[in-house]
Amino acid sequence: MRKIKFSIILLFIAGIMATSCDNRQQSTGYGELRANFQTPPADVRVGVYWYWMNDNISVEGVQKDLEAMKAAGITKAFIGNIGGETQFPLGKVRIFTDEWWEVVHAALKKAAELDIEIGMFNCPGWSQSGGPWIKPNQAMRYLAFADTVVAGGQTFNGILQPKDSLFEDVKALAFPAPAELVSLTKTVQAPARSEEEVGFTFARPEKIRTLEIVPKTYFWANCRLQAKIGTDYQTVKEFEIDRANGALSTGWDKLAKVVVTFPEIEAQEFRLFFENTGRRRVEFSVTLTGNKKIGRYPEKSLAKMTSENLPEWSVYMWDEEPSDTTLSIPTDKVIDISDNLTADGTITWEVPEGNWVIMRTGMSPTGTRNAPATPEGRGLEVDKMSKAHVAYHFDRFMGEVLRRIPEADRKSLKWVVQDSYEMGGQNMTDGFLQEFQLRYGYDPTPYLPALRGYVIGNPKLSDRFLWDLRRLV
Repeated sequence: MRKIKFSIILLFIAGIMATSCDNRQQSTGYGELRANFQTPPADVRVGVYWYWMNDNISVEGVQKDLEAMKAAGITKAFIGNIGGETQFPLGKVRIFTDEWWEVVHAALKKAAELDIEIGMFNCPGWSQSGGPWIKPNQAMRYLAFADTVVAGGQTFNGILQPKDSLFEDVKALAFPAPAELVSLTKTVQAPARSEEEVGFTFARPEKIRTLEIVPKTYFWANCRLQAKIGTDYQTVKEFEIDRANGALSTGWDKLAKVVVTFPEIEAQEFRLFFENTGRRRVEFSVTLTGNKKIGRYPEKSLAKMTSENLPEWSVYMWDEEPSDTTLSIPTDKVIDISDNLTADGTITWEVPEGNWVIMRTGMSPTGTRNAPATPEGRGLEVDKMSKAHVAYHFDRFMGEVLRRIPEADRKSLKWVVQDSYEMGGQNMTDGFLQEFQLRYGYDPTPYLPALRGYVIGNPKLSDRFLWDLRRLV
């Protein structure tokens, strides 16, 4: 009976909708709608992307293109200077030369004569906002680190040299070094589409808290860690490894380590089941340790992002961190020693008793570049979190169009197009720490080591800081 009633209700609704649609067509003039769709009126424009491929352009060519568009009823075109397509040879009119500017001028002028509206991509390529004019200190940047562990009771005097020569100092910090607990590391080489078992046997039962995997090749895998309790193996953690995409647009740390944490478990024997779902042989090192780290900290700091352009809603959600605080670094023990840092990177500091980590932090470019574009049109991606740098980028490209082409000849220019956005993340910019404190009411400085996986305060505090960092980004 319920099914019959439901069917009757559906038929009733369908009848109402059909009557409503019929009435609406009559009231708005269905014939007029049909005619306007087939032959759009003058105030409705049909637009296309107009790709200038590998600098294969000429004044005569763009003029003929526009005439053909007009004849086909196309009255809007978005110019994209696209390069790097190997099936097309490089043309002779290279981007940003005087000849190229002549072609742009001719295109805008001809479009105005034909009443075609023109848009231009906001940089060469379709992704995203960069060019050869962007300097390293205007680019997308991340917080990089150079650190060392020193014994207390002495004066430290040395240079902590970052890997990147374009490093811009942010803070110098010092904090007590966490105790180094037991660790066991194995190197694995696994064929494609296979399941491997990696066994770990300690000399005696050990308290284990963290599993770290350092990939040496790109791959995607499903994993399951088990511990032998008594005579049986129990599953400690199931997790996924997503290191299939090495593009900078998925993070500046291309082969970032995979850090998995779990509540402390004491056992002598462990095993890791590793199912390689990719198409290539993979190599990685895997470490089981009693040391405490922040789980998935490369992902939580945006150093590594999903390989998918359209991630599922749950991708940036992680398991709650274990509540164990015994190995955490107290926030009041993280000391800002930036005043002890000189311009050449030298740090001089009287080290208290105990072992200490001295850490130099600074901004480095992520290295992402606008693409796909010809060599002369490529450059660093602009810092997305700086209004000043974005304005500079806009002025160097669109501003140059306005300066070089007389206003009377560019009346067709109506649009600036930002076509695509897959340029990965960044987690630092000028004034970021001050903006952070203004927004969230606390100083982020003591928590910066969390971006390297150190547990500051306690696991929940460190996770909250990393969440605040991501939402500010």
